Amino acid sequence: MGRPPLSEARRGPLERSVAAPLIPPDDAARRLPVALRLASADARELRFVGWSPLRAPALLSPVWLVLSSLTWLAAPGATDGPRALASLACLAVALGLIWGSRPRRSELRLLPAQRRLELPDGSAWALAGAPRWLLTTDHPAESPRPRYLAVLLDGERRWPLLSSDDPAQLLRDLRVVLAHCPGEVSDEWALPSGAQPWSFRAASAPPDSVRAAAQRSLRGFGSDRGLRWVLGIASALVLLDLTLLVLSASAHVPGVHALSLILPALAASCLLAVTAAVITRHPRLSLGSQLVLEQRVLGLRHAAVQIPAASVRGVYLLAARGGLQHLLVDSAEGPLALLLRVRDAESKKRELMQGLARLGSEPRASESIASAPHRWQNG
Repeated sequence: MGRPPLSEARRGPLERSVAAPLIPPDDAARRLPVALRLASADARELRFVGWSPLRAPALLSPVWLVLSSLTWLAAPGATDGPRALASLACLAVALGLIWGSRPRRSELRLLPAQRRLELPDGSAWALAGAPRWLLTTDHPAESPRPRYLAVLLDGERRWPLLSSDDPAQLLRDLRVVLAHCPGEVSDEWALPSGAQPWSFRAASAPPDSVRAAAQRSLRGFGSDRGLRWVLGIASALVLLDLTLLVLSASAHVPGVHALSLILPALAASCLLAVTAAVITRHPRLSLGSQLVLEQRVLGLRHAAVQIPAASVRGVYLLAARGGLQHLLVDSAEGPLALLLRVRDAESKKRELMQGLARLGSEPRASESIASAPHRWQNG
């Protein structure tokens, strides 16, 4: 009789208290990259692509690149065999470190009709039953932000096929997956019963489309306050040290090489640019007739996601991790998510709900969350 429509994808009654490992205990699964994204999808196959992280030895490559060029910068007019060999040897070491530490691409294919999973190493796993998906959260040690996962459940095995630090992007990818491979969906995101933010009727509006002026905006979490203070103070001390070093050294030499001024100026400019970018970078949700999620840095704006305010059908706070949590806006045109501090999350949610009520969308945004998705599913 064909596949059921996407809006009828069921939520499975999976236990949320069982902390099973996210990755299967076999060698093939351990070789999967940490983050996989949906690359393409059709009725025949779904292709997931990910990259392994950059390895630590790559951090030494800039040092060897500088060593390979020092001999030429110190005496640009002179050239001899030993100098050239030393420079080439340092360059070879730097290139070897970069090549050996580069991220590796992995590709995994899910064949819904054959119920088979083809792994990057060429092996394949047969799925025992109908697809079941679990939305869960991970907290990587290398990042303060939570990472969201859509895990394919197959008996005792768990395959993390979708991963993103933005839950809205993960839900958009999951929608495409469910369209070709329907199955039960459960979550560990603390969503209310009956909420199905992965089910919506259309993609989000293009971010560059014309939108009405925003009536208010909600600022999201950009960077930790301690990091901003430490980076600002460290940058000021380094700039002071560079200035004193250049002034004191130039007063005791008959001539100053141009590189002695250019290199400190470049270092200071890069340091100031990085500091300013870290301090000013943050997401912002602008509220008007359109809800627009923007990324702002150095005063520049980039609209990432845009949805009509009238299409909002629920506003949820996802499970908190590490002092941060996402405010998820569920709409019939697709979700969007704003990262917040836990202590600010409830007040930001109330502020958003009040703004939606003033726009006349209160019946959609503040009604019973359990009934809102079913209204959209029934047309």
